[in-house]
Amino acid sequence: MSHVDAQQAERLNRWAEKVLDDMDRLVARDGQYRMASPGKPAWAERRTSSTFWSYHGLTAKISMQIVRTEEDSKGFEKVFSFLWDLLLEGRIQPGDKLIPERELALELGVSRPVVREALRALSMIGAVEIRERVGTIVRRPDVSTLGEFFAFALAQEKDVVEDVMEARVAIECQSIRLACRRATLADLERLRAAIDRIESTVDQVELGSQADFEFHAALVQAGGSKTLINLHGTVAALLIHSHRNRRETVQMHPDIKARVIADHRRIFQAVVDRDEEAADRVLREHFSIGDEYRHKAATEWRSS
Repeated sequence: MSHVDAQQAERLNRWAEKVLDDMDRLVARDGQYRMASPGKPAWAERRTSSTFWSYHGLTAKISMQIVRTEEDSKGFEKVFSFLWDLLLEGRIQPGDKLIPERELALELGVSRPVVREALRALSMIGAVEIRERVGTIVRRPDVSTLGEFFAFALAQEKDVVEDVMEARVAIECQSIRLACRRATLADLERLRAAIDRIESTVDQVELGSQADFEFHAALVQAGGSKTLINLHGTVAALLIHSHRNRRETVQMHPDIKARVIADHRRIFQAVVDRDEEAADRVLREHFSIGDEYRHKAATEWRSS
């Protein structure tokens, strides 16, 4: 090895990198690893071994200390939190390329498989994109993707429909006040078109609930608050379910149908008139549709 020329040395360096990558993959397969010190993985086996590796006629001896460690999620949490904080603080922006996995692993004192796991988690929520032979690129998260995770998490909670309805009231009542100040002609045209669809589908559960959702989504959009728009989009899946439940109540009580149409017209007119107080009041009254019927059905005594 003392006479290896520069080209051979470069080949050896590339080969050593490949060996380390292969070791990382072997350890990741078991899922039990930690860093004994930055850059020095404590391999998840029971013994010490010395192994000879050969590459293009070059031979080297690699000795590794092999120990068994307990499964630990702290490494993943450390990497994920570190990158997540950078994203929230705006220190890395959409389009930026993250430092290579190996450098990030050394900086945080974790193994490369842990880094990859954290990057995959960020990729699943749309925060980064992992490109082969390029690296990891920061991207602008898709709210609909986040909404799917959020909706799934909330769906496991008890009384989620009532909880989401409370959030909806908060989002839409503030949005309608903003809409009274900011709504453009295009916003008003979207609201008017949504009312037309509500009127034509008032006797249909699926299409009617979709038309209802589109009206209220257009209302939030007209408010112009990106934060409120994103919050509304995040819970969209649960809101659609809520709209469907309310439309089922409407179908069971046909006398509500006329009120559904009238309420949306009144909401629209209040926005056209730029009357914040009236808009807020009419919207809150609209949210109470069906409440008295559900309360009556839940509390009345049934004859046996």
